[in-house]
Amino acid sequence: MLPQIRNTFTENEVEEYINKTRRYLKLRQDENLEFIAEPKIDGLSATLIYKNGKLIVGATRGDGIQGDDITENIKTINDIPKFLEGNYPEDIEIRGEIFIANTEFEKLNNLRRRDSLPLFANPRNAAAGSVRQLDPKVTATRKLGFFAYSWGFLSSPIGKNLVEVRRNIEELGFNLNHPIKLCSNLNMMMNFYNNIYQNRSNLDFDIDGIVYKLNDLRYYERLGSTEHSPRYAVS
Repeated sequence: MLPQIRNTFTENEVEEYINKTRRYLKLRQDENLEFIAEPKIDGLSATLIYKNGKLIVGATRGDGIQGDDITENIKTINDIPKFLEGNYPEDIEIRGEIFIANTEFEKLNNLRRRDSLPLFANPRNAAAGSVRQLDPKVTATRKLGFFAYSWGFLSSPIGKNLVEVRRNIEELGFNLNHPIKLCSNLNMMMNFYNNIYQNRSNLDFDIDGIVYKLNDLRYYERLGSTEHSPRYAVS
């Protein structure tokens, strides 16, 4: 199951989340909480399952419990390795976002306009429609991208904190979403948010907010999840 991260809408709500997390973990006031802040890519969530370094299954998130099998189509995406590099667990699930860059989206719609075909409304719809094609050869022509942002089950750990995990996932052969920032207080988190939105026109992909994830993985199990979302992250 791919988790749906809970949304916040104001700075006060982010502050409330931080304070609630501190209380839940029973932390002293002098114990800092570190968060990784990163753009939330507006694409199609997907999960990739590797065994002994080989890609065996790719699926969409679907309803959060069961998605569509898109294994053959995602094999046409250059950003998704068919075989992992470096040191990897025997079994690993990588989660991420399939998207189409804004520049590629414009090219795709220009071609469709030339051929008198219906235009895609936005890059997210273009990515979703492309990856669900019945013919993988069509998917291959759409120049889709993939950013890895998380993981699911693992047969062995790949890091003690999120910074380390991100580095290790990148060494497996994946692209990661950037820019990111390691934040130790609310001001840093809000500064990152404001900076991204002031400069979002410079990004070549659409975003749907900012995600803040705890850096220390020891807290993940302690925090657990609500019925709908994990407590270790908020957007």
